[in-house]
Amino acid sequence: MSKGRGRWLAVLLSVLSLAAIFSGVRCTLRTSPNAEECRKGLRNFLRLQTGGALSEAQLDQLLNQGESPAMAEQVCIKKKSRLQVECEIEAKSIEELRLCRRLAPPPNSGSASEAPHTP
Repeated sequence: MSKGRGRWLAVLLSVLSLAAIFSGVRCTLRTSPNAEECRKGLRNFLRLQTGGALSEAQLDQLLNQGESPAMAEQVCIKKKSRLQVECEIEAKSIEELRLCRRLAPPPNSGSASEAPHTP
């Protein structure tokens, strides 16, 4: 392999490595769950609460019924940590679901709109 080609390969590998590192950093910096993650967490919560008695179609129907699911998603996004929701998605029992609460963000760590108002 020629020196020019070797340098080109080294530069290319460096760029790819940096891209991989920064894409990983970007993903880990996000601390709030997104709507899709909240929806998956809510789906698993319903599945566990009903003991697996609901079919996927019934779960879909519950998740698409009225304004409650959308409101639950918004509360989830604002009040839960991404780690907590990921835990809720992976939970296999009600007890595991309860343990996910320990990953909740500390009180008053929410948005500025939740900060106390001073006159």
